Amino acid sequence: DAKKDVQDGDALVEQAKEKEASAKKKFSEAKDKFEEAEKADPSNVDAKAGKAKADAKVNAKGSSGSTEAEKKKEASVEKKADDEAKAKELVKEGQKKMTEAQKAEEEALKSDYEAMKARDAGDHAKADAETEKSKSKKADAKKKYAEAKKLFEEATKLDPENEDAKAGIKACIKKLNQSGSSSGEK
Repeated sequence: DAKKDVQDGDALVEQAKEKEASAKKKFSEAKDKFEEAEKADPSNVDAKAGKAKADAKVNAKGSSGSTEAEKKKEASVEKKADDEAKAKELVKEGQKKMTEAQKAEEEALKSDYEAMKARDAGDHAKADAETEKSKSKKADAKKKYAEAKKLFEEATKLDPENEDAKAGIKACIKKLNQSGSSSGEK
């Protein structure tokens, strides 16, 4: 009876080892696919995160043989990959906000020009309307730069090494300082 139970236990261990080997092979194949996706599109955050997760599984011992420290390390690698992916998304959102701010600045400059032309032509009502439009666009641009800066700051909290986020913060600070010191005029 006990001998049969030992044989059954041994058989189950062998089955588990085979499944772990098969799973490791699948994770390795998945890592290869994520690497291909990353090569095709280096900005693809899902590919980078997937590659890191698959790599962690490939390099980890089987779950039955993993130590607590190895499991924590694997979780840490996965969290870092997730944080980096989230940071990249935040940077994309921040860059979009900056583009919107730049468009608002351009529209403000056009309104400034139209106001100047209207004043020269003696049309003070139109000049005043264009001046108000310009002020509104400048305020909108300042708001968008502030929103972008917050997104870049969130990104650096998740991924302190993200150079795009750091550069975004600097660019936003520069623009916000310009708009504060000269009311956005050049």
